[in-house]
Amino acid sequence: SLEKMQSSGRYLLSLINEVLETSKLDAGKVVSEYDVVHEKDVFEEVNTIIEEKARSAGIHYHFEISNCKNEVIMMDVDHVARILVNLLGNAVKFTEKGGDVSLMVDVVYLAEGRVEHTYRIKDTGIGISREFLPKMYLPFEQDSAAQSRNREGTGLGLFISRRLINLLGGTIDCRSEVGKGTEFTVK
Repeated sequence: SLEKMQSSGRYLLSLINEVLETSKLDAGKVVSEYDVVHEKDVFEEVNTIIEEKARSAGIHYHFEISNCKNEVIMMDVDHVARILVNLLGNAVKFTEKGGDVSLMVDVVYLAEGRVEHTYRIKDTGIGISREFLPKMYLPFEQDSAAQSRNREGTGLGLFISRRLINLLGGTIDCRSEVGKGTEFTVK
């Protein structure tokens, strides 16, 4: 059917784009590009994308930001947005209808106008198996529990996200329990 062909086409395009991005990361061709932005503008863009995905999947999406003064800051908007959309997109993908996905942002203002963000992406989804946790950032790896649920994916989203986080000098941590959900913390 036409719908299946369109779905396959979108999947192939996504795979090609992610493989190309992975190649650029491996070749050191991806660099940080900082822009001057209003803090909340970054999250508005991400929330618009994720709210639509969550709504169409029947999932409740929550956004919370603490201590934000909506100041003008320097940020690599494209990479931060890509990281958040990847992690939140996975959270929506692996959460059942009626479940919850949230993005919580904590802002700390440092000296000389610098800002430090901590992002927590939490879901009430299927969770990540203990066996898969050590492999989840490797390219093309997918949890067998997730694969058995016929979820589309390339197995590159977490790999790319972690590489971008490293590029920005940050860290990522994951806590998960099968059947209860997952929480990623990005600093």
